[in-house]
Amino acid sequence: MSPISVLTEPAEQQPPELPELTDWQSLPHPRALAFLGDSVFEIFLRKLAISHTGSTQSDVLHEFTKQWANAEAQAFLLLQLMPSLTVAEQVLVRQARNTPVGSTRRKKQRQHRQATAFEALLGALHLSHPAKLAQIQQAIETIIVNQPENCADESTDNQAVLSGVVSDKTHASF
Repeated sequence: MSPISVLTEPAEQQPPELPELTDWQSLPHPRALAFLGDSVFEIFLRKLAISHTGSTQSDVLHEFTKQWANAEAQAFLLLQLMPSLTVAEQVLVRQARNTPVGSTRRKKQRQHRQATAFEALLGALHLSHPAKLAQIQQAIETIIVNQPENCADESTDNQAVLSGVVSDKTHASF
């Protein structure tokens, strides 16, 4: 089969299975991954704000982004995503979640640790597994678009993320 025919013939094969994130130990420290993941999430949110709001006014775009660019909302998103993560990704999340953060209040510290884990996951996937990052972003978009307001309120059971246990009714699948 010639290279040109490969490009012109429709592919009838199933997409290949995504490889699992297995070599996470070779990635940078979880804080560095969270630093990178923060910018990955910010760019994702800004694109989503433009497409979802249809606005060009910076205050409208900023308000949309602000709803989700905070520790509380990121902890909520992580809780939703946990059941869909591979074992290796969950290990990375646990390791990043255990990285000390600078919050003095215990409840806020739990949220900040979860947000750090969420951002570290995005940073790790950005560096090593862009296809899985795209899947995660699609799931996040579904969660965000289906929420009328930021539902990551104080009543969210974020302890489930800390213990690694998530009930069937608290997750979104993709």
